Amino acid sequence: MINFDDYYFLLHAYDVLGRHLYGDGWDGTEYKQDSVPSPSEVDEKRKPHIESIQLIEPRLNEIAKAISKEVRAEAIHKLKTEEADLLARRGQHQSTFTNTGNQERAISTGMTATYEDKQRKNIYLLA
Repeated sequence: MINFDDYYFLLHAYDVLGRHLYGDGWDGTEYKQDSVPSPSEVDEKRKPHIESIQLIEPRLNEIAKAISKEVRAEAIHKLKTEEADLLARRGQHQSTFTNTGNQERAISTGMTATYEDKQRKNIYLLA
């Protein structure tokens, strides 16, 4: 019979090493964490959505002004149809923009620290 008291299982070894390297900074749940993207990676993924929203906003303002000045029902209907389309597109971009950070851990004031902490732990564990 094998005496398992003389052996470390991989997860246990990982935990012992983490506690040794990081002390109180180690919470033991790192083994099941997803990778954390760098803030610059998230910014790059969000950039096209920001640009699209910035292009849509001025046109929405123009349409709002045109509707307030227009008296013909047919022209107002055409402007409102265009406005509804632009609002839907803006909503899609805003949703994707917001979810880009959420899918890979929400962007928050702590994201950079989380990314840097994760990178630091990975460097020591992979070395």
